[in-house]
Amino acid sequence: MEWFKFNDINSENLGIVVKEMPPITIAPRDIESIKVTGSDRQLHIDKGSYSAYEMTISIILMDSTKLDQIKKTYQGTGKLILSTLPDRYFNATIMNQVDFSKYYSVLREAPLQFEVDPISFSNQKKTFVAESNTEVIVGGTAHTFPVIKVTGTGSFAINHTSVIVTESGVTIDCKNMTITNNSINKADKVELVNMDFPFLNPGQNTIILTGITKLEIEYEEGWL
Repeated sequence: MEWFKFNDINSENLGIVVKEMPPITIAPRDIESIKVTGSDRQLHIDKGSYSAYEMTISIILMDSTKLDQIKKTYQGTGKLILSTLPDRYFNATIMNQVDFSKYYSVLREAPLQFEVDPISFSNQKKTFVAESNTEVIVGGTAHTFPVIKVTGTGSFAINHTSVIVTESGVTIDCKNMTITNNSINKADKVELVNMDFPFLNPGQNTIILTGITKLEIEYEEGWL
């Protein structure tokens, strides 16, 4: 039987039966179409990114005693896990305001509409330690932004993104764009050479250390 989790709450625990899961699709590419004046052709500009898209789960409501809990659960933004892809999660937002009371009294079927970010991520984080120049192979099909704890001072580069560090022990959260040491802001101790936070590509990634003695890199694999 199919199921889904939203913010760690399993649909089965709410007396919900999944009637239909959404299809597994790739996120739409962000491409702008421009009509060429005096021509039947369209000019397509690929912006090099992907767009959020809608994912609908059709459900059957089986337990009326859980109505209040269901209404409380399915609102806002959170992590969505599908039984058809149990190894990963989507960052998702509930888009439709479902009148669950009406559905309970009539068909007991309801659509849950989520808007999901284009990249899904592994449920299990991975850690890689670099103590010299090395390479790391990352799975998935999309780039991912790691959390990097730095020991030593100097500089490091991940692929073509370079970082200069003047205080040992800083943690660089590339996804949330924060730089801290024991929860204290240390943005002044790190220079992003090209104003970019490092990220990991699917496949091979090159790591170069200069003066830095160790990088502890924690990341989640990502999929389009």
